[in-house]
Amino acid sequence: MKKVALLLCALVIAVVFSPMSGSQVDAATTESTPSYQVLKQNAKGKQVSLEFKSKAAFEKYLREHPVKGKFSIQEQIRSVFYEHKDGRGWSFNVDASRNPTVIFNFGQFNDQVSSIRTHSHGNYTIIYEHINAQGRALALANTGALYNLVSPMGDGERTWNDEASSAIVRSN
Repeated sequence: MKKVALLLCALVIAVVFSPMSGSQVDAATTESTPSYQVLKQNAKGKQVSLEFKSKAAFEKYLREHPVKGKFSIQEQIRSVFYEHKDGRGWSFNVDASRNPTVIFNFGQFNDQVSSIRTHSHGNYTIIYEHINAQGRALALANTGALYNLVSPMGDGERTWNDEASSAIVRSN
């Protein structure tokens, strides 16, 4: 009886800790699915992330939740992209567009952006994982806020820091 019990225990341990079961868990955990997110700031100025499983749901949210602009004649309608968090390091501007929407590919700045200051004229600045507005997307509410790109990309491994390759900057 003791031998049968020991044999059963050994069998259970072998199944639970076998490389095959670990591989299945790892494969499920690291499987990459497109992730679409919206970053906003709450009343206290803290970044809040909303995640969407499909591009259609992401785009529907953007249409149904417009960001009101703070209009000022003196302000430029552009978002500023920075090398480091908190708006430090070198920077470049991306002007807002309406119709037609202009996609800005980062070129030499590809995968080097760590923070973004949006303009305050409403709508969203959307960054993409790949050039030509392809891959995962993160929308930032255009409120004039500075966003550090620390949100997870949805693949379980990376954040948006140094991962963006293109952007669309919209305004109302």
